[in-house]
Amino acid sequence: QFDWVNMLAFAYGIGWGVTFAFIGRWYVAEIIAISGLLLVSPLTSIKRSSLLRLIIFGYFVLFVGIFISDQINSIPNERSLRGLANPVFAAINALFVSCLFMRNSKSAISMLVGISIGSLLLRLQLGWVDTRVEENQFKANVVPIILPIILISIILAYKLNRKLAVYFIFITGSMLVYFGARSTGLSFCVAAVFIFMSDQRVRIPLPRAVTILLLSIAGGYGLYVLYIQLVLDGVLGGNSAWQVRLMANPYNPLELLVYGRTEVVVAVSAVRDAPFFGHGSWATDTTDHYSRIFAAIRNIPPEVYVRNYQYFSQELIKGHSVILTSWLWGGVLGVLGISMVIYGALRRCKDIVFLESLFPVAAVLLADFVWNAMFSPIGHIRTTFPVILGLIVCAHAAREAIWRPNEILHGVSPRRPISQT
Repeated sequence: QFDWVNMLAFAYGIGWGVTFAFIGRWYVAEIIAISGLLLVSPLTSIKRSSLLRLIIFGYFVLFVGIFISDQINSIPNERSLRGLANPVFAAINALFVSCLFMRNSKSAISMLVGISIGSLLLRLQLGWVDTRVEENQFKANVVPIILPIILISIILAYKLNRKLAVYFIFITGSMLVYFGARSTGLSFCVAAVFIFMSDQRVRIPLPRAVTILLLSIAGGYGLYVLYIQLVLDGVLGGNSAWQVRLMANPYNPLELLVYGRTEVVVAVSAVRDAPFFGHGSWATDTTDHYSRIFAAIRNIPPEVYVRNYQYFSQELIKGHSVILTSWLWGGVLGVLGISMVIYGALRRCKDIVFLESLFPVAAVLLADFVWNAMFSPIGHIRTTFPVILGLIVCAHAAREAIWRPNEILHGVSPRRPISQT
């Protein structure tokens, strides 16, 4: 049933495909969210959902941390406003999406369709991302368009046959890794395991659980070795190949993580230098200290780094981690605020089993949420966090029977039994 909630969710999804500049980048989706709050009774949702209150309060603490850090570090007003906009719009988007899903959880499907169309519109507006390597072309230009379509396909597959859907998710994740979208593919594979275990509905004794965990780790490492061997044999190239060539021991996954997310290591160094109040919004590397750390880790001579990467001199301190960038920008208060949001979501994440056919999609987005929290830019709190936070808030509301399900939580079963409480 395509009611006004579905129409609003669809328009919100498409809105991510239209952007404009005004003290930073704005999306039409965020304008829709601001105006749409007038229709979805946000105060009622906040009053009745403790998890939603925690999420909004966490973003408020992040806002205060960034504001204080900007004043201490004398950040220019324009950069400060751009930094403060992140927690503000993150809270608005999370609240709006949560209100939509609590009224009709199936509006998530309409939103995914809109996001897919919006991703295509964004590429048409801004142009295809120009990258040096083939794998990044697929990751940057193709994955954002096809990912919502894949998620909708998972919903349909899960309705037909749950086991088949799990295999489909795992195979899809493996193919994404093969074509260079490693983090997204890994999220699919982890979600497939999580869904399989959840659908068993059996309490596993601790010794057996430990055995399964060890076997899973061994199997995962075996797949990693196979991936590295394909890279070394030239089957996979581009971004994967040059990172592996930098490694002293390519069979060490932690070393690959360092080369793939060098910015995270740099962010740790920057946080260590200003742990209490941080460096402020969009902190610049005025002495090239952190850029040189980046170049040293990747064994790149500084002059080559300057010529090829262009952002070496007096540019931003690259964080590439929601958690660390929150600390980098807002100090202790910043990391405390974002930790509240992440903790609240992970504490209630098991409730997503109440979402029925949306459960596998929520599982994939949950795995992606954890990865983005650790290894993706802070902009994800505005773009990708709201959907999974909205689903978790909706699922938690279903479990606690906060609202009458027949009137509000259409498509959500608040009485579905689960194996663990």
